[in-house]
Amino acid sequence: MGQTVVTGNVRPVAEIKISVFGLDRHIRWDIGAFGEDHDARAELVRLSLQRAGTAADVEGAHTNGVRVIAVASGGSDETALRDAGAERYSPTFATPISSSNSCAVAISETADERARR
Repeated sequence: MGQTVVTGNVRPVAEIKISVFGLDRHIRWDIGAFGEDHDARAELVRLSLQRAGTAADVEGAHTNGVRVIAVASGGSDETALRDAGAERYSPTFATPISSSNSCAVAISETADERARR
């Protein structure tokens, strides 16, 4: 999935603050959440989790030779993840996935799903 930033700062200010310390090199700004998205910090985390887990993650895994178990808890639905080439699919992390060969990547989980584990 990559790293991102969740902050009450507006995105341009967050980008400046992070880049000053040289920490912006591996940031996925597109899946972050910022002050202009919502006032409540908890909502910012939820928004960021929704933005993660896209078909781009499947494509990125395949580029690196990794088979994918896709979980549609992010920004893409089952059709988009399957169209991107996910070898296996699950609607949530709570749903068992059978696989006769190893797959190395699962697309993001929501806070609710983590709490249920």
